[in-house]
Amino acid sequence: MIRTDRTYCSVKCARRARVANAREWTKTVVSGDWHIPFHCSEALNLFFAFIEKEKPDRIILNGDVADNYEISKFTRDPQRKADLRDEVKEVRDWLYRLRGIAGKCEIIYICGNHEHRLHKYILTNAKELAGLDGLTLPAQYHLDKLRIKWVPCEADRFVDTYYALPNLLVGHFDKTSAHSAYAAKLLLDSYGISLIQAHVHSFGATNRTLAGGMVAAWEGGCLCDLQPHYCRPKNWAHGFHVIHHRSDGYFSLEPVLMVDHKFRYGGTLYQGGVR
Repeated sequence: MIRTDRTYCSVKCARRARVANAREWTKTVVSGDWHIPFHCSEALNLFFAFIEKEKPDRIILNGDVADNYEISKFTRDPQRKADLRDEVKEVRDWLYRLRGIAGKCEIIYICGNHEHRLHKYILTNAKELAGLDGLTLPAQYHLDKLRIKWVPCEADRFVDTYYALPNLLVGHFDKTSAHSAYAAKLLLDSYGISLIQAHVHSFGATNRTLAGGMVAAWEGGCLCDLQPHYCRPKNWAHGFHVIHHRSDGYFSLEPVLMVDHKFRYGGTLYQGGVR
């Protein structure tokens, strides 16, 4: 006999319902602006420990994972011993480590303006070589071998590059501001859809109420050195975001801010590479 005062008719039915409900949700982690070799190893190690424990369904690398300092148009320090080959190898090593931790998790890599430097350098200095096999960042970083999906910038100069999730854009948009959340506000005014912006290295959020409902925008923070030698940063912050998506398109977003190389998530304290 089925009990009318209970939600499920048996323990077996309850377990089956819990499994079905869990499958209805997916977890996506968004992180960008590592700027290898100007990354913060301690912050990256904490992020990797988080990935290993949380086992997300998807990881989105939101651009500028690499710095490509050696082909920058800006003045460069001639005393640096590293060259572009060293930078490429270091990026590749971190990506191999990420794949090892992430297992079968889907990984998406969005082109940022620093990744776009290679394409721009070839067009400027050796346009005859454009399109040759092996002269692209996906080839240099072994993205096919690592099963990492590449989202390219489809222009000769860098323009907004993003990946669309249900009701949410994740991207490296060509918009900056000296103040936290201001770039997010400008992008929200332009796109009219919820989004996550990399590029600015700050950690801010804003929202707007439109005729169709509320939309919001977040700035994604970074995992790079907060005091690099090549510029004077403003309002930079270590952090990333966790997105929970339901099958009907609803999403819930959790900002994860690191302060002094520490953060707490889901009852776990991550600090100093140890949780």
